[in-house]
Amino acid sequence: MNQDGKVDISDIVAVINTIAGDSTYKDTADTNGDKKTDISDIVAIINAIAAGD
Repeated sequence: MNQDGKVDISDIVAVINTIAGDSTYKDTADTNGDKKTDISDIVAIINAIAAGD
């Protein structure tokens, strides 16, 4: 999500910041592809971390 090559907590923080109004990662924050940036994107990242992706 934050394009550092790792799926980790920093991706979650970036999505939270995007939801809060930061536009730095607005083009990549929609991690689940539903055309919205919201809590479901955070859940998708948590699931990816839990799965070891």
